Amino acid sequence: MLEENIKAIKEKKKWQPINILLGLLIISLVFYAIQSQSLNLPPLLFAFLRIIPALILIFTKRNNCFSFLFLLIFGLTVFFITTIDGFVIIGSAMYMFLSTVLRMFKVKKYAVIGLAFSLIFGLGLSWEYASTFISDRNLTITRKMNAETSIELVGDTGEISTNFHFNRGISPRGKGLKKGTYVYQVVSKSKGMSVPLTKWPVIIIKANGDVIQRGLVVNWLDLKDVALHGTFNLDKRFPLGLGDYSIMLIKIEKNEGVIVAESNFSIVPYDEQIYSKLTAYLTVDGDPNKYSDSYTKKEGDSVSVSAWVQSTSGEEISGILKFFMANSNGDIEKTSWVGVSETAFKTNPDGTPTKLRNLSGNPLPGIYHFQIVIDGNVVYDLKYTV
Repeated sequence: MLEENIKAIKEKKKWQPINILLGLLIISLVFYAIQSQSLNLPPLLFAFLRIIPALILIFTKRNNCFSFLFLLIFGLTVFFITTIDGFVIIGSAMYMFLSTVLRMFKVKKYAVIGLAFSLIFGLGLSWEYASTFISDRNLTITRKMNAETSIELVGDTGEISTNFHFNRGISPRGKGLKKGTYVYQVVSKSKGMSVPLTKWPVIIIKANGDVIQRGLVVNWLDLKDVALHGTFNLDKRFPLGLGDYSIMLIKIEKNEGVIVAESNFSIVPYDEQIYSKLTAYLTVDGDPNKYSDSYTKKEGDSVSVSAWVQSTSGEEISGILKFFMANSNGDIEKTSWVGVSETAFKTNPDGTPTKLRNLSGNPLPGIYHFQIVIDGNVVYDLKYTV
């Protein structure tokens, strides 16, 4: 019995200093991220919660799978706040898991091996994410247009154009690019910045002409508010309002950004005839009818109401669903639990219905509006009265 206790103490000494150091590292990185990122309240709460896995590391008496699961869960908050501390927590989870498994198989120096692999994994992901984007803090932008370099814009139909609609994906293609690192930037001619270069994964052109689009972690996390795969004007990837824009291709040379190509494009409204090709309605579970104007909840019923849009086959129409609750006078209840939300949508080009939003259970009394907005015009106002 005495020998077993001595063995347990020795094992503890092998890994506990590592756990303490990792925990203290995470705490310091959490406060660094809070200070450098200037986070708002909800992300700030997530950031402070990341101190919990640090405490788990410090006070865990023996590495185990239970602690691994806790670390992994907190590490996955990197989907919401992508900072270095989140990657280190994921790496620590890997360390906890590997050291536990290696100890079970009686591998010598299991803690050191697990730590080395985990640090390479976690810090490697962090470096890959950080090097995907260019900071504009100390970047001097100059212009040196090159007649051999140009930009063409391709819509979601695969056609090259300079006129596009709201929430219809646009992908730029740089032509005549020479070896170097490049990044795009989109500017509104009336409102200023629209898609900053800090949200656009850089493009690396090799000497042999091969193109490397950075963003392994960006793709893995499927981050929003990032020009994923170089595409913008799509859902949560910078959908642009009506107006005229300019897209610039910037070559990065140390602390200097050189604009080598520029192209103008516009987000234009649909033709008025497109409205006749769009329908919208409410459906109620268990009810075969489609309500194209309004539906009133029956007393005592607990139903599920859904809003749908549908276009004719061959048409893909994009717009916004504006959802809010109003009183009997038509005044919007901005302080209600619902608030006012706007969500971009696109209809299915094959003519099948697209579900926009569902409201179920027993919501508070009021009139719930599902407004279908196309190019700033309310073309349908579906009402669910409770």
